[in-house]
Amino acid sequence: MCIRVIGASNRRYAHIGYVIVDVIKEAVPNT
Repeated sequence: MCIRVIGASNRRYAHIGYVIVDVIKEAVPNT
């Protein structure tokens, strides 16, 4: 996932990436 790469490159924005993943997981319960 590109979000993972961004989080690894910019630890500062890692929180945002995790939040986005959380939102996606809630939006897509099929996963």
